Amino acid sequence: MTSEAHQVLSFWFDGDQAETHRCKWFPSDGSDAQQATDAQVTQQFGALLARAEARELESWRDKGPDACVALVLLLDQFSRHVYRDRNVAANVEQLKRNDTHALTIVEQSLLPKRWHETLPVPRFVFALMPLRHSPTPERLNDVLAAIEARRQLQEQHGDLLEKFRRTTTGRLQHLRGGPQTTTTGISEDDILESAFMETDESDMHRNRLYRVMDEYLTQMKAREHSHLAVSLSGGVDSMVVAYLMHKLSDKHGGFKVVAVHLDYGNRPESGAECGYVRRWCERFGMIFHVRRIDEVKRATTRRDDYERVSREIRYTTYAEVMEKYAIPGMCFGHHRGDVQENVISNMMKGLSLLNLNGMAASSIVNGVRIWRPLLDFDKDVIFEYAHRYGIPYFKDTTPKWSTRGKLRNHLVPLLRDMYGDGFLNNLSALGAESTQCAELVDSQVLAPIMKSVGQSEVAVWVDCGLLTDQPFFVWKEVFRQVCHSIMGNSMVREKPLHELIQKLERLEAGPVGKAKHKNKDAEVGSWVTLKKGNRSFLTKDKQLIIFRDRFFPRKAYAAAITPIVAGNS
Repeated sequence: MTSEAHQVLSFWFDGDQAETHRCKWFPSDGSDAQQATDAQVTQQFGALLARAEARELESWRDKGPDACVALVLLLDQFSRHVYRDRNVAANVEQLKRNDTHALTIVEQSLLPKRWHETLPVPRFVFALMPLRHSPTPERLNDVLAAIEARRQLQEQHGDLLEKFRRTTTGRLQHLRGGPQTTTTGISEDDILESAFMETDESDMHRNRLYRVMDEYLTQMKAREHSHLAVSLSGGVDSMVVAYLMHKLSDKHGGFKVVAVHLDYGNRPESGAECGYVRRWCERFGMIFHVRRIDEVKRATTRRDDYERVSREIRYTTYAEVMEKYAIPGMCFGHHRGDVQENVISNMMKGLSLLNLNGMAASSIVNGVRIWRPLLDFDKDVIFEYAHRYGIPYFKDTTPKWSTRGKLRNHLVPLLRDMYGDGFLNNLSALGAESTQCAELVDSQVLAPIMKSVGQSEVAVWVDCGLLTDQPFFVWKEVFRQVCHSIMGNSMVREKPLHELIQKLERLEAGPVGKAKHKNKDAEVGSWVTLKKGNRSFLTKDKQLIIFRDRFFPRKAYAAAITPIVAGNS
């Protein structure tokens, strides 16, 4: 291969693939990135393209797959940058000639020699691009057949590589004493996707996850706290977060890491998983807390009840641990992919336009402060860190029939097929814009209303008079903040909110500011049912008092049919 062909390939394929994809391969039409690439290609390769057009580089066709691909790139891709202005007739005609030339090379040299079968994926894609630019049903079918053959080969190689990695890891564990087996007969090999290994960590301080976690802990003033917590499931995300916290502890005042593990007991191996993360935490001096959930089981409990009860237990456990150690926030391993899935789910559920992300770097959920330091990273980056530094993690046990499983295995691939790979970036952008809108609405509309909200150990009260002229979505946002952030409860449904608004409409302001009532009940206020098990009272001056659940316990004070005698001590 000539040095010129090497320069073509290096320019087009070297460097960070995500950056190359955005700036060179598929930049937005008319963008600064596209214009910069046009100028760079014209300056560096304009003369070489002219030689290719003059048939002076035809020898590249037979010098091997790399040189052949370089010639195709010149004629099919670089020419589109050089002749960008389609308003010039000469440019249009030259592009047509170059397309025909590139197509001939692919059909007469590349494909007959089957060179495309061994090319790296990026080169494979651009080598077949001339068939896309001069489409016929036959050519496009040939492209699809080549893609399918390549996909199957990739799967076979991926399976082989994964098996090789796991057997090598297993051999290393054997040399170090072998994987442990629990009393239930379940070994670490049965539960681990990737096993623990000691690695060289001398370069960890340069890793981007390490640097971002370092900045996050600084922002959250970790140095001021003796303990910080992580919700540790054993999946790759939470294990990486826990290990990052462990490695950064000394730099931020020596806080102790408290790991909280929820053992749902739905699978036979859950006990073995709990035992493994316990031992892993002990190895690194982390405090380990486990909560076994036996109150409900996925197999025998109604789905709604299971989700509700398990969620209550989960967040109650977090709150108890955080209170015990005076912990300011519970770290989660959520990443960019979780945000993208959340945007889809939240749109389908009809949730707030101001909270499509459903996640923020720091937020309150059910009264618990949640920290999410890795939200800006794709999962591949987290996997890369785990494999580089030998962090173990469990196999993905997300049921394929679950909502999350169907979304990952069916809906996301379907949407990618329909809208292209960029749709995930669009979801991230939509979620980010939702967050920006939420910040604007919060500062300009919600904040003045929320300042009027009062609370005590008995109740929370809201001045509904401030909401009278607001659209319904503002009502929902106010009550969402009251329920989630202040009371730590679930959200009020829309129907009771509409009924509350109707009650308020029955109050007419009198000429001197006093209330003139259309119904007798409103003269001294009335009880309101916002949701089952809750007691709320609407006063005549539009103050809504929402009593805390513990103030009206569901359990009776006295047994049924038991007389209560007043006045006796």
